Amino acid sequence: MPESPRGLASVGREAEADALVADFEREASLQGALTTFDPVSRPVLPLATSSLFREPFLSRLIVGCVSLMVVNTLIYGFITWLPTFFIGQGESIARSTGFALLMAVGGPIGSTMGAISADTFGRKPTIIGAAAGAIVLCAAFALSDNSFLTAAIGFLLTIPIYVLVAALFAVYVPELFPTEFRLRGVGICKRRRAQRQHHRSAVRRSRVCTLWCKRRSGDHGGGAPDHDRRCRIAWCRAGTQGH
Repeated sequence: MPESPRGLASVGREAEADALVADFEREASLQGALTTFDPVSRPVLPLATSSLFREPFLSRLIVGCVSLMVVNTLIYGFITWLPTFFIGQGESIARSTGFALLMAVGGPIGSTMGAISADTFGRKPTIIGAAAGAIVLCAAFALSDNSFLTAAIGFLLTIPIYVLVAALFAVYVPELFPTEFRLRGVGICKRRRAQRQHHRSAVRRSRVCTLWCKRRSGDHGGGAPDHDRRCRIAWCRAGTQGH
């Protein structure tokens, strides 16, 4: 991917920047005559990091944080939680992992569709369409009572989820901030996402270990003392976090 003309010009590489802009103009001229204008030089005012927490950037920062939290919930609250769901439905660990692997195949498909759709139809139509599709498929997934049908619906559901991943992570959120502090803005949004991800991962590990320990001990809700059950679960959690 070529460097941006603005980035090249900012470090004194004007000739390379002009060559890139000329390529852009040549490609655009194939679709019709170009509009001419007189170049106007505007002073570039430095923006402090504190500007992110004032309008008009504060609302963008909130949108970016919420967007990444939502898509992160879809990834780590649904896709990586699927084996736990199937185990809870009575499937074996190997079988539930196989179902989850089948659904994960939809990830690359959805990411590719998201990258193409964001440029073809626009950012917002892609995000809204994928979110609507995910809502419909989530309802169908929740109502399904057959393991194979659930896996098939989960595969289809994974596609719009990863459309959102591609559109939000790689395209929409970075474009919310100006070049001067784009990296800082996106970094703050992803920092909030990472904090929520850490909490959900700990909860998910504890659920998986609880189910695993119960199955190993033959405990399905009663039959083992509460003290022993707590000891088994605590041991399993410690082993997971330590390794």
